[in-house]
Amino acid sequence: MGLFEREWFRGKYFSDLHFRSRFSLGEHGFYNKQWMYENPLHAPFLVKFPGVIKSGQVHESMTSHVDIAPTILDFAGAAIPEDMQGFSLKPLLLGQKDQVRKASYYHFYSHGERLPEMIGVRTERYKLIHYPAMKGQARWELFDLERDSEEMKNLAHKPEYKELKENLKKQLRQLIEEVDDDSVNAPALMSLK
Repeated sequence: MGLFEREWFRGKYFSDLHFRSRFSLGEHGFYNKQWMYENPLHAPFLVKFPGVIKSGQVHESMTSHVDIAPTILDFAGAAIPEDMQGFSLKPLLLGQKDQVRKASYYHFYSHGERLPEMIGVRTERYKLIHYPAMKGQARWELFDLERDSEEMKNLAHKPEYKELKENLKKQLRQLIEEVDDDSVNAPALMSLK
């Protein structure tokens, strides 16, 4: 048994910073981690840097796997290339900022017939998911994570959420442009209306 396992089983967490990690175990009828629902969307990010990062921190800020490289470069004192995606988490880890992003972009490219392509944006409170290959009302999902943390009430087709949906679509298009995701082929999303 390695150091990680020994420390974990003793109840000493190996990390100084951790995020929740979950896998779909039947929620929404799925058993995997590809869907953009809250349970599978979270992944742990463990950091230990004795003498630099204060131990015992837990952050709920939105981060992404694309933040790892800029963070390492920043801590190493190296320049972060302008065309590199992601943000350095150094200000977050040193307690200088509460968040590095206000919205997170998600794109799953599909996996056969059972896992469709999905493109989405998650903000602190809302989540918009687009399924380009789906038809009709199944094409869009919109959730208010504050009022519906289990994501059971799709608001995408309710008239009172039309403006919010359009604003989130605009934000999603901006994120697609920012990350230069030229693989997006979703006319219902990319059109202005």
